[in-house]
Amino acid sequence: MNFVDDNGKERNMYKTVLLRKNGQREFFISAKRPTVKHNRNHTEIRGRNLARKTFILIVSQHDSAKIEFAVN
Repeated sequence: MNFVDDNGKERNMYKTVLLRKNGQREFFISAKRPTVKHNRNHTEIRGRNLARKTFILIVSQHDSAKIEFAVN
């Protein structure tokens, strides 16, 4: 997925997809690759969305998530 920023430059985006155990899906689009931190019982994914608001996803052992490079 390509995005044109305020300066008119095209930027590549990363899409984070979180699939909860109850079937609920959450999508987050960010300009930089989110950081991933593995803990004993869960995984934290931290990033910043297009509105420049930070997000922290807590992915438990029962949920799944993937980060993919979004290409148009």
